[in-house]
Amino acid sequence: MHFSTSLAALFFVYLNLVNAFESDLFALSTTGTSGFVFTEFLLFSSDQGSAGTCALKCFRTASCLSFTFTGVKEPGNCRGHNQIMALNHAKTNKAGARSFAFPLKKVWEDKNCTSAADCGPITNVICVHGLCVCHTSYPIYSESLNQCISDCPDSALTSNFMLYPNSVISGYNSQVIGGMTEDGCKNTCLQSTSFTCQNVEQYLNGNCYLQRVTA
Repeated sequence: MHFSTSLAALFFVYLNLVNAFESDLFALSTTGTSGFVFTEFLLFSSDQGSAGTCALKCFRTASCLSFTFTGVKEPGNCRGHNQIMALNHAKTNKAGARSFAFPLKKVWEDKNCTSAADCGPITNVICVHGLCVCHTSYPIYSESLNQCISDCPDSALTSNFMLYPNSVISGYNSQVIGGMTEDGCKNTCLQSTSFTCQNVEQYLNGNCYLQRVTA
């Protein structure tokens, strides 16, 4: 009896997850990639009862970042990928195919780790003081490429910061400001006009160091 009750509870949770994914598929949609199936970075291809169960399969697969569900009449084919698929990836036309993606950085950024192997499939990622971050030789995360890269044009920089705990870059301070909060330090960097600020160091005493380098 206890076993049956547990199964019922698990099945109820499963249905709730499927229903949640079914109702939130629009939020997961990858703009401009529907109508194709992709042949690169394929993790699995299997029949699923609905787009919601396909989303759940991808969600439960640690390295799955995006999926395509093809089925005018469900069930249909579910394909999971370890990259966010884009139009520049190898693909074929497929009527009824819908592509979806999970938020990229939530998969690995700031994830607790003991080694780089815990950080998932993203390239050039290391484990620093128990957190997954980009390797210092590839300190910029590219959302479009879904990987850490060594450089990018200033015009392509965003307002997102990546935390490197207990780490500093010595000898490259372009500006030092006292009495700053963490958010104030970041905002000052973003609003800098005298130079392109790419990195901040924040200390417990309130000192904020703005730098034009990332590694």
